[in-house]
Amino acid sequence: MTLLRKLAGETAIYGISSILSRLLNYVILTPYFTRVFLTEEYGNISILYTYAAILMVLFTYRMETAFFRFGSKEGEMDRAFSTASFSLLGTTTFFCLLVGWFVQPIAGLLNYGDHPEYILLVGGLIALDALAAIPFARLRLENRPIRFMVAKTGQILLNIFFVYLFLETLPNLDPQSWLGQWYDPESRISWVFVANLLASGLILLLLLPVYLKIRLVFDPALLRRMLIYA
Repeated sequence: MTLLRKLAGETAIYGISSILSRLLNYVILTPYFTRVFLTEEYGNISILYTYAAILMVLFTYRMETAFFRFGSKEGEMDRAFSTASFSLLGTTTFFCLLVGWFVQPIAGLLNYGDHPEYILLVGGLIALDALAAIPFARLRLENRPIRFMVAKTGQILLNIFFVYLFLETLPNLDPQSWLGQWYDPESRISWVFVANLLASGLILLLLLPVYLKIRLVFDPALLRRMLIYA
């Protein structure tokens, strides 16, 4: 009974963290964006986030699910974690090189030819979130729901903070100050993605200890089984 209560409590925490993150996003950011952006601008933000969500699925290729399956075997967690992490690191690096090299054609294809920086920022966001996928999965596998919830909720809170910083605080600075000269008020859409990029980067740093404690092992045979399962 104690074990069942523990599992139920952990499941509730994971669910609450997911619901809370979505709630904060929809209750705070969505109304704010619809107020401060023109319909076309907000449409561009929504479209780019849709692309990001689709590409996240493609470039994580359900590796976190495979890690759950193979990492749950006794004595195999570190090997599965290291192998999955190396796999995602390799494909994420390839993805970043691809986006960096073909940024202008990709921007043109998506009708953002005048703003290739959108593609770079969204690409960076996808890369950071992809690298965080396996550490988040490990926190769940190790039954560490509090740290999982802190990281997930912290990510959206940091994002909200940076969005307000870039769109509300910095525009009111003296344009002649060093920070005012650095800030470009005409790039508001870019600042939305910069805010998200900073939030994701800080959370990845928070998860860095999860990476640092692993044994560096890459098992091609295990990776093959994980890819087939995924």
